[in-house]
Amino acid sequence: MSWKDRIEAQLAKLRIRLDAFNQSLAYKALPEDRKSRVGKLSLEQKASAAGQKGRNLRTVKGGRRAKQ
Repeated sequence: MSWKDRIEAQLAKLRIRLDAFNQSLAYKALPEDRKSRVGKLSLEQKASAAGQKGRNLRTVKGGRRAKQ
């Protein structure tokens, strides 16, 4: 393993630790009454990013199968 590989591995580990620390600070800074709203907003943003926002979803009823 070259010294570049070692440095890159150490940087990757450091980024992971800093991300975890940052998430911990953000979680502690958020009041309890807002946590559920933030979670819902996060899910809405993820759905929007996935292209699901604005689509009308249909319920598929069971029991009907295609004839073969």
